[in-house]
This record gives sequence, structure tokens and C-alpha cells, in this order.
Amino acid sequence: MRIAFGVMTLAMAVVLAAPAVAADRCGDADGNGAVTVTDGVQTLRAAAGLASSCTLARCDLDASGGVSVTDGVNVLRAAAGLAVNLGCPSAGPTCSSATVTIALGVPQPIGAAGMTLAYPPALVTLPGSGDAAADRVTVLTQSSLLNEGSPNDHDDRVSFVLISLDGLGSGDLLSVRFDCVGGAPRATDFACGLSDVTAPDGSTPIAGATCAATLTTE
Repeated sequence: MRIAFGVMTLAMAVVLAAPAVAADRCGDADGNGAVTVTDGVQTLRAAAGLASSCTLARCDLDASGGVSVTDGVNVLRAAAGLAVNLGCPSAGPTCSSATVTIALGVPQPIGAAGMTLAYPPALVTLPGSGDAAADRVTVLTQSSLLNEGSPNDHDDRVSFVLISLDGLGSGDLLSVRFDCVGGAPRATDFACGLSDVTAPDGSTPIAGATCAATLTTE
């Protein structure tokens, strides 16, 4: 009986001693439990579209649905002990994944081009970096595409090298599946651009080629 009581007492002590899991604190960008100047810097990075530890639940101080420079300034004010109204949404990500489909609009089939897909790192992410992005890319075109576009993740954009011997025409080219880390992104949060567009002969430049991104979330 004494042994059983001792085991129960020890178990209760372990439970009481276990640290509680801290909830998201508005303004605490790095989640360490305190609002500091470092959190302000992280919030400003998120506002600029750079890699950051921010989530909406931590850095959207005015609950506007995005992280802005104003949020960064207010985090710095809070770190300095000044009065700030904190209205961060308490909910976590409103999506688990976001798939961006890229479509080409070309006046004639293209044989080579550089392509970049910029994305908001405060809202979505890809696992790993560099060529690990290839695991999240699905080629949709029926034309040949060397090395599936050679995707390379730079943590705020994915770059591609488009090479096709039979030429890439207008229409869906490929899709990229991101993980959501903040609020649900919008299609306007993603920007696609083309550069050095040439014909299948590898030398004739083609003007007027464009790419566009559409978005679906789950």
C-alpha cells in the first residue's frame, strides 16, 4: 500500500513539474515566451517577404490577415514597453497545403527560358531547400521538359530552367505544392516571371511570353 501511494505521489510530482506548452503569444515571433526586439526584426522580415519565424497568430498584431511593416513597428513598441493594441488571431493556419499551378502564355512554342515563382515565406513553405523542391513539383505539360524544370528553392522563391526540344506552348506547365504555416495565402501572394525566352532553335528570342499563377488550398 505504501509502495502504491509512493508511485502515485511520484507520478503526480512528474505531471506537476512538466512544463506547460505555451500558446502563441501576440508579438512573440520566435515563440520563446517574451516579446523582444528580435521579434520585431522577425516581423519586419515577414512583412518584406523574407524568411521569418512569424505566423499570423504571433505577428499579425492588427488582425488584418497579413503581416505588415506596421505590425513590425508595433512589436518593437511592445518590446520597449510602450502601449500597443494586440489583436492577433488565435487560430492557426487555415489551410494545410497550397498548390500553385503555373500556366504559360506564349505567342509561339518556346525552347528555353528561366522562370521564377516568388512565394510568401510567412504563409507557406517547402520542406528543405535547394533541389529538394523537386519532390513538390508536378509537370502538367504534354511537351518534354528537361529534368522537370530543374526546380531550386531559395526559401522565398523557386527558380526553374525550362528546356524543351519540342517546344512549350500555352497552357498549364507545372504545379508546386506548399505547406501552409500561416493564414491561407491568396493567388496575388505568388508572382511568376520569365526571362531569356528563346525558340526551340536555342537562339531566336521570343518576346511577349508570360506565365501566370493560380492557387488552390486544402
